[in-house]
Amino acid sequence: MTFTEFLTQKRINSPAFQAAKPAMWAHFAELFAQMGEKSFDAQKKFYFNPLRADFPFSAAEIEKIEAEKKAAAMAKKALSNPVISPEKEGESVKKVPPKMMKPVMKKEPVLAENEKPVISPENESEPVKKVPPKMKPIMKKEG
Repeated sequence: MTFTEFLTQKRINSPAFQAAKPAMWAHFAELFAQMGEKSFDAQKKFYFNPLRADFPFSAAEIEKIEAEKKAAAMAKKALSNPVISPEKEGESVKKVPPKMMKPVMKKEPVLAENEKPVISPENESEPVKKVPPKMKPIMKKEG
């Protein structure tokens, strides 16, 4: 993007600005070339409203700029849409979103109160040994 296009985007009449304040225009053009669009916009944003008021576009120029923006947006939209072959014109093209991966949660086995979980050995050929439940001592209340 050139400095003139940037000023047009900000609705500042670049030729009128350059004719009225050539030193300021040259300084801004040099800074724009050095730092780029976003940095220049952030740094000099408070200058744009007074410049826009001093060097406005005419109504016809504003309509022309808006028409150019609409044409550019339509061209961009046309490029983003898929091309339909003449064979499939009658059919509607349905875009299917990609399937989202869902995490798989493994359920923990429900154990009885007196059972402990069985840990399977790494070697599956060995039989799985069940661990017997520990006996809890029964204590009588002294009363």
